Amino acid sequence: MIALIWLMILVFLYIGLYMWNKKTPKPKGCENLTADCDGCKLVDCTHNPVHHEEETKND
Repeated sequence: MIALIWLMILVFLYIGLYMWNKKTPKPKGCENLTADCDGCKLVDCTHNPVHHEEETKND
């Protein structure tokens, strides 16, 4: 029973902090960082040009 209460507290804390973080404004100068992204070694990043090769081939 105590474990369930702790789990609920952690879930509500996570959701609350996530929503609070979404409302935080971006710092000045960081509004549009993806415009200058040419890609890096991080293939998992969704802004990497590897993920957009099909878009450039179809255009």
